Amino acid sequence: MKPTKNLCLFLVLTLTAFAASAWGQAGTASKAKKAKATITAGDVQALKDAIASQQAAIASQQAAIASQQAAIAQQQQEIHELRDELHSKEQSVQQAQAQATQQEQVVGELKTDVADLKANVTNTALSIQETQKNVTAAIESPLAIHYKGISITPGGFLAAEFVRRNRALAADINTPFNSLTLPGASQSALSEFFGSGRQSRISMLAEGKLKNATLSGYHEADFLSAGVTSNNNQSNSYTLRQRQAWGQAALNTGWTITGGQMWSLVTETKHGTDNRTEALPMTIDPQYTVGFSWARQYGLRLAKKVNDKLWLAVSMENSQATLTTHGNENNFLVGSAGAGSGLYNGAVTTCTASNVTNPITGAVTLVTVCTPAVPYSFNPSPDIIAKAAFEPGFGHYEVFGIYDRFRDRTFPCGGFLSIDQAPQK
Repeated sequence: MKPTKNLCLFLVLTLTAFAASAWGQAGTASKAKKAKATITAGDVQALKDAIASQQAAIASQQAAIASQQAAIAQQQQEIHELRDELHSKEQSVQQAQAQATQQEQVVGELKTDVADLKANVTNTALSIQETQKNVTAAIESPLAIHYKGISITPGGFLAAEFVRRNRALAADINTPFNSLTLPGASQSALSEFFGSGRQSRISMLAEGKLKNATLSGYHEADFLSAGVTSNNNQSNSYTLRQRQAWGQAALNTGWTITGGQMWSLVTETKHGTDNRTEALPMTIDPQYTVGFSWARQYGLRLAKKVNDKLWLAVSMENSQATLTTHGNENNFLVGSAGAGSGLYNGAVTTCTASNVTNPITGAVTLVTVCTPAVPYSFNPSPDIIAKAAFEPGFGHYEVFGIYDRFRDRTFPCGGFLSIDQAPQK
């Protein structure tokens, strides 16, 4: 702004000078006319010099104005450059802030990933340690023996038990609940003590896997049986007893076929209808408890796992009825002692001899009747058992039914015979 003011002031002074000069010339001419004076060459030269001086001053002022305008243009250019630089820096700052925010997010994600990796590494290390422990235990103390694709798992336990009774029963660790003595019996006044290791059990499970099925076989035995010469006076030579011996094919479709001697399907299980999951009473006495429904006998079982909550099963099992007669004649056939050559128990407990009179001829015959230790019944057919097991998530529930068949026989020309027959289930 200052050069512009100087230029304006210069123009005003110049115009004033020209006006004054013109006015002076006019006055001089008037005076010359009046005085009739003359203009000399010196006056003209002086006027030219004055004009030249003024023009030089004007040129100098114009050069100064041009210089100032150039400076102003340069300053404006610098201002524009500064503005552009400032805008660029603002954009850089914004980009830097955006990058910083993004980097903070990336850093946060990296921290999370690092924390997850640390947790995974820790879990992996613990899993590896557990696996190494299991592998070491499997190598040093294997639960099963692997031979040609078959896993053989031995099992069982050793028992050292004793029983003391206030009333003697002449029984081992298993209590015959149907032979408890009453106060009138001599044994009721005697106590007894027996120690036994006969409930010691041995078992073996063999398993092999095929593409669509798992085949297995299981055998289990203890020493809770007695031979003819078994006693506890000297060697306690009690015989080995078969408890279970069965084979099984478990298909991947959920079907299972089992055959052999096993716990009856009536026996409650802990999981589905699976063998070897029977819910046995937690007692030392192998006679178990009243109310526990069971039998170990031959069976052919077919089971289906519908889903994780429902199992269906049906079995055909060997039947064995318990027979009791009242007032029958001695020659009436109800049950029988076992035939030794038929691998049944032929032992008898007591024998009585009595005279029997023929009602027709009047002849008297001495008849000896022995009570078999194990009266075998002649079963007309096997038992058919069906069961449904439920596990809805809050317990284990079972519903089962049994179909059993009995038969009657008539003895003509004989006396009155009353027979009570009931299943052992």
